[in-house]
Amino acid sequence: MAETTPDRARLRALCEQATEGEWFTHRNAKVWHVKSERAWIAQMHLRGDYAEPDAEYIAAANPQTVLALLDQLDQQAETIQRLETDSRVLARLRQTMHMNEKTNGFEAQSWLAELSGIERLERK
Repeated sequence: MAETTPDRARLRALCEQATEGEWFTHRNAKVWHVKSERAWIAQMHLRGDYAEPDAEYIAAANPQTVLALLDQLDQQAETIQRLETDSRVLARLRQTMHMNEKTNGFEAQSWLAELSGIERLERK
């Protein structure tokens, strides 16, 4: 299967415009329905073993579930960015401290102050 990069902003906008609330499935004769308390979402007129799992999938991928997944992705992206920044600061600090073994140590003090600022932000 080819890898795709979802357009998260578009997906979020679509979710925010879609029917709110829990979605569930209902079978009527040979037709599977996906609906909410307020509206009919979809009808599955497929033959064979595909209609029920497809209807269940559509119901499970309701807007509130997809929005929660998008929120988790955004939080993880922020965490990754913060960790990458911390890693760069720590690498620079190690380099500075190594260099300061041969100098007075003033530059290391400024990097320690910056590192302390990052730690304070993380605790908030």
